[in-house]
Amino acid sequence: MAAAVSDYTLVGGTRDKKIRRTEGQTLELVSTDDIVAHLAKSKRESQRVIAFSLASHVELLNIAEEKLNRKSVDAIIANPLKTMNSSDIEGVMLTSAGKKLSPEQSVSKAAFAQWLVSILPELYK
Repeated sequence: MAAAVSDYTLVGGTRDKKIRRTEGQTLELVSTDDIVAHLAKSKRESQRVIAFSLASHVELLNIAEEKLNRKSVDAIIANPLKTMNSSDIEGVMLTSAGKKLSPEQSVSKAAFAQWLVSILPELYK
C-alpha cells in the first residue's frame, strides 16, 4: 500500500464555495490521522510496513530515524527533498533492526523501486 496524505486538513472539511481572490482567509487546520502508524500497530506477524520520509538533506536521517521509531514500522525510506523535482533518487532504507541500506549511487526512481523490491527479503531476517 502506498499513501501520501497531508499532515493537516481543514477544520470542518471541504468548503462549499470557491475562495474568491478578493477575500482574505484564515484557515484553521487539524492534524490528520497517521495511517502508517495505525497499520504498523495492527499488522499481522507475517506483514511488514515500510514508511517514507521526505526531509532536507541535513535533517534526513535524523527525521527518518525518529519516524521509524515513533511509527513502529519495519523500515523507512529516507528521501531528500530534491527527490521531488528530480528523475533520480538518493534514498536510504533504515530498518527497525538497525540496518542502513542504499544503492551504491544516485539512481533513477524506476531503478530505485527495483532495488527496493530486491532487498525486501532483508526485512524477514
